[in-house]
Amino acid sequence: MYLRDTTRRTRTARRTSPWRLVRSVRRGRKVIQETVAQLGELDAEAERERHFLRERYLRASERAHKSAVR
Repeated sequence: MYLRDTTRRTRTARRTSPWRLVRSVRRGRKVIQETVAQLGELDAEAERERHFLRERYLRASERAHKSAVR
């Protein structure tokens, strides 16, 4: 699962960036992204938290990959 932002314009030409939690699902020979939850727009604090969690996840997966290669 991962977060995906989608930029769209409203009727007043204002841009919004709602976030969605999505997962990849295989349907036959195709892989599609299925929305698990719509999270809405993130404020500045939530955006910093998302960035922190993403970095922590990437470091953990990198460590796991290195230990698996040994």
